[in-house]
Amino acid sequence: PYVPAFLISKDASQLRRECLQWAKDVAAGVSDEQLGPHSRADSFEMMEWVVNLGGSNSSGMRGSDGPEAERQSTQDKIKNIIDSGNEDLVKTMLFAGHFSETFKDPTIQSDVERLAIERGDPALMLMLIKATRRELTFKALEFLVHTWSLHEQREKGAIASEDLGGRPRTAGGVAADAAADHDGVSHDAIEEFLVHYVRERRHPLSTTLAILEAITEEIRANKDAARAMLPELRKFQSLSRALLDELLDDDVDLPKLHRLLYPLNRADGVSRTINDASPMMVAFESQDLEFMSHDLLYTYVSSVWVGRQLLALTGIQDQRSVSVRNPLLLYRVLKAAGFGGGPASGLLKMTAQLWHLTVFCSCAFFNSPRGRWLMHAICEMAFLALYQVLVVSPTAPGSLVLNIIFFAFTVGNMAEILHFVMHKFGRLRHVGRYAKDPWCALNLFTNLLLLVLSATTLVLYAADEEVQAERRDRWINIAFCSAGVLVWVRLLQLVVPVYHSLGPLLTTTAAMVSEVVAFVFPYIVVLSGFATLMTGVYADSVTGYSSWIESMLTLFAAMLGDFSFDAFEVDKTTGDAMPGHMTIFGQVVLVLYLVMVAILLLNLLLAIMLNRYKPEEAEGQSQFKQAQVVDYYQQQVEQTYMCGPLNLLHCLLFWLPKPPRSLQRSHRTEALMLVNPDGEVLPEMINNPEFDLLAGRGEFPHFVFLLTVYPLLSLAAVGGYILCLPFAVLQFSANVWESFFKVSGCLRTLPAVAGVASADPHPSGLCRLERT
Repeated sequence: PYVPAFLISKDASQLRRECLQWAKDVAAGVSDEQLGPHSRADSFEMMEWVVNLGGSNSSGMRGSDGPEAERQSTQDKIKNIIDSGNEDLVKTMLFAGHFSETFKDPTIQSDVERLAIERGDPALMLMLIKATRRELTFKALEFLVHTWSLHEQREKGAIASEDLGGRPRTAGGVAADAAADHDGVSHDAIEEFLVHYVRERRHPLSTTLAILEAITEEIRANKDAARAMLPELRKFQSLSRALLDELLDDDVDLPKLHRLLYPLNRADGVSRTINDASPMMVAFESQDLEFMSHDLLYTYVSSVWVGRQLLALTGIQDQRSVSVRNPLLLYRVLKAAGFGGGPASGLLKMTAQLWHLTVFCSCAFFNSPRGRWLMHAICEMAFLALYQVLVVSPTAPGSLVLNIIFFAFTVGNMAEILHFVMHKFGRLRHVGRYAKDPWCALNLFTNLLLLVLSATTLVLYAADEEVQAERRDRWINIAFCSAGVLVWVRLLQLVVPVYHSLGPLLTTTAAMVSEVVAFVFPYIVVLSGFATLMTGVYADSVTGYSSWIESMLTLFAAMLGDFSFDAFEVDKTTGDAMPGHMTIFGQVVLVLYLVMVAILLLNLLLAIMLNRYKPEEAEGQSQFKQAQVVDYYQQQVEQTYMCGPLNLLHCLLFWLPKPPRSLQRSHRTEALMLVNPDGEVLPEMINNPEFDLLAGRGEFPHFVFLLTVYPLLSLAAVGGYILCLPFAVLQFSANVWESFFKVSGCLRTLPAVAGVASADPHPSGLCRLERT
């Protein structure tokens, strides 16, 4: 076909080649399926439109600058080209640059991205990103990383070239295997593109962590990719550590660091591009212990755990300072009065800090992860106490009321879990991602089991008036009591903030459970074989082997050390001595079993479990677990919701708005000498949006805190001072006596000093001695 002169430019040959190929395909009778959903006439019309529009654009009239109808027509034509599946023509149009404004439409960009993934064309994907400045989506990144992996594998001989055209090995790369042989794109090009993308686009730390996660998932999904992509993984890991080191050197403040680690507010939902990916969330998903053990992350997690407002109100740690920002203010006053020091000094300091918290920092404490954790711990203690009462005394008077309260607890716990999943992962169907953590899975399963059991109990109460007396004999009671192990074990997750070294133990325990589960099958096979042997030979003559199940229990007890060779010497039926060969055979079989199981298999299991414990990762595991806990309760702070069952009361106020309100000094409480419910308000907090609180429905959690936890904190402060009172009085008496003896000694030595001073010709010296 004739190419007009106005198309002669740096890309004219490429456009001419595409037009020629298109015309040849149509003339050769290519099927409609190969051309796409459009007819041959539509294809000719489309080709003619591209040529004509290119001429008009070269003449100065851009398609996007024309009337609205012409602009819409341009978009429709380009969309038809994309739908026809001709990626070569789409690349030509992107390369020419005539339709750059049209390609910036998000719908067209999504269609081109989908076409690139379906056709396995990384060149089209790279051209789209470069021409439109589009940000990479997670699906596009997964496709590019998979293509990059296939190239690396071919370079290093991990797979043959003819194997690159198969189906993808990852969920995102729909046809990425075929892309490995695509013209114009190499593994170096993709790597260079990703590096330039990190350098030139916003949020480089988020982008780097997203690329790390994509490479990690590729290695997990494809074993052949491990050898090829591990060096690349280490490169981006080094880049992420370098970015963290730079932030640490710059001494970034807490608000800015929070925006870097969480680019999107939790209320905005899940990020759609890798530039808005949260580095913290990516590290949680990929179990990146090295990232979490960085000094910057340690400082961040520690600061967030305390809370920014609480840090501002307790910023002075000098015991000699007399300021409301000194948490030891009251201890400073008591020590100056002579009551401080002595054996109860530590307890008095803790009580002074608690008093400072209740008087000046109650609101700041509640709006911190530490405050939400304390409220959750108190509710969990009440939940455990209620569960113990129902298990120990299921038929006690008022058990129906207790069961209703327990049902409310379980509903509140499930609502708390679902609320967390909804706001962290975007949708409730992603509850499986929450359950990837073994301890989260345990929490979910336990609460779901208790919810079903308590609901069943209430149904039985409604259906049968005598269920209170019969419940102990029902299966529901057995199941309810059996859940006690799970109920108490899940308490370990709650005490991680108090007992930091428990974090690595929990992680190691969860990893060991998988090894024990894998060990169960071979052990059951060996145990079944020996149980069958012993049952067949000694079912009628030796106690403990009468049936196959009884033989398995007897051999299991033997593995733990509870066995006796004398059992094979007497026939249990007749009471006579067993034949010699039967006694020897039984003892030999038992010895073989003990050697095989108790010595070989159990020691093998012990070695496997010890391999899971890595002391060098203990610090990273501890910090990782602490960061998970802080993130969980920080989400409660940001979303202004509470733990169960208090969240059920909060749900009843869904119809109320929660407008923001700024912190202000309460002159009324100051005039009445009362404690301000919002705590001490510093000058820098007044009308500062970063310290704004919520009114309406958003104030309800703080109101519940003032009614439940705040009185307990006040009572604890008063109780602490009562305990310290005897020691403080003794310390005061000791200080008074010490001062008295010092003054008495000075008075006894004063005449002698005065006699010496009388010979002093300088009266000023006498005056100094008198003052002394």
